[in-house]
Amino acid sequence: MFCNNLGVVDGTHKTGWNDVTSSILVGPLTTVTLYEKYNFKGKHVALKASSPNLVNSGFNDIVSSLHIKSAVKPVIPHHLKPHPKKVNLAAHLLKPKVQAGCALIFRKKNFQGTHVQICEESVKLEKQGWKNWQVLSVIIGQSTVVNLYESAGLKGHKLVLAKDDSDVAAHHNFKGKVLSGTVIITPAAVHKAQVHKQAVHKKKAAVHLHKPKIQSGCALLFRKKNFQGTHVQICEESANLNKEGWKNWQVLSLMTGENTVVKLYESVGLKGKKIEVAKDDPDVAAHHKFKGKVLSGTVTITPPAVHKAHAHKQAIHTKKVVVAHKPASHAHKAKAHKAATKAKAKVHAKVKAHAKAHAANKIAPGCFEVYEHPKFVGKSKKVCGNVPDIDFGKASVKIGNFTVCDFWEHKNYKGKKVQVLLDEPNHKEHTGSAKCHDVRTKAKAAAHPKKAEVAKKLPKAKAKATKH
Repeated sequence: MFCNNLGVVDGTHKTGWNDVTSSILVGPLTTVTLYEKYNFKGKHVALKASSPNLVNSGFNDIVSSLHIKSAVKPVIPHHLKPHPKKVNLAAHLLKPKVQAGCALIFRKKNFQGTHVQICEESVKLEKQGWKNWQVLSVIIGQSTVVNLYESAGLKGHKLVLAKDDSDVAAHHNFKGKVLSGTVIITPAAVHKAQVHKQAVHKKKAAVHLHKPKIQSGCALLFRKKNFQGTHVQICEESANLNKEGWKNWQVLSLMTGENTVVKLYESVGLKGKKIEVAKDDPDVAAHHKFKGKVLSGTVTITPPAVHKAHAHKQAIHTKKVVVAHKPASHAHKAKAHKAATKAKAKVHAKVKAHAKAHAANKIAPGCFEVYEHPKFVGKSKKVCGNVPDIDFGKASVKIGNFTVCDFWEHKNYKGKKVQVLLDEPNHKEHTGSAKCHDVRTKAKAAAHPKKAEVAKKLPKAKAKATKH
């Protein structure tokens, strides 16, 4: 305990005790130091016992400040000690409350120093008188998220806070970087939606990078969602999936070529429940509410012009049904019948030409076709099995269904190796040799290894028998 000026209390009220003390009473185990001047300066004397007359000490009527020191620490009764929870509660009560959608930013830690309250969507701190100071602590309103940037205009390093922070620099490893500039305060629900949207966008971008390119008039059918699992490429007008080795599996995702429409049926022969898909679909069952129904059977892939003609024909039919009560003349009926017959003939011609072109280009399982130019342009050559020296075009490659091909950089299967599963319109890798096999045949051989060994030895045995 001390008093640096006996003549004044609280800096304003005069007491009349300066230079008037003549005796002093000192308690046990206590030392009192008397000073001649204010603020513990000038001549001083230490007393460990009471002094009824300060004349003997030479300090009568000259004491201006004093300091009291006890040799024993004061013992506080247990019932008078402050409870830790109550102390924390007191500190919490001292912290200012901020309404939802707002925030208080402070220049110092522990919510001290100059501060600014912000309740706007986009705020330049310089306009609030912030002067490019560092944000060291933040108090945030309920259900509010704060985005802090290093500079104005939503630029620079970014920090996202969703709750009060007494030491921003330490908790987020900013190490003295100034977070002035711009603050965006967003309701929690909006922030959650934005985060979800960004995650979905990243996922779509990742899928897009790995998606193979499909040529117009074709489609890839997958057994699993998100373009995963066993797949088949189909480029025919009406295809029986059982003949393609589909085995009545469910189509859970599909990719379509540009300007292509896919029609899926529940069973063979264009029968059963039908669905039309005109763009890539990572989850057919969910988006079209099929709930586990098998979409095997038949797939119809129609060129855009033909699909447009069909849609136009259906629109005309609907219009006719609406105005069916109006009687039409014999000449009008004949004209309409002639136009419909002509349109139908055109459609059939286009469909036939399209199917013929794809039938000519169909590649058998275990084979591939190489072209001399990218995007399957120019002269081509179909090859099957193992090819130690590819002496023809290497700019683009088409792969047969259920086929896996390994391409080597040099002849005789030497150099860098690349595995190709789908058509590549721009085959960048320099190809010198290749090995292709039918996945289904290899799977059967793996299931019956003894039969595979016998099949390998059979030609040699036949050759020996012929010699003898």
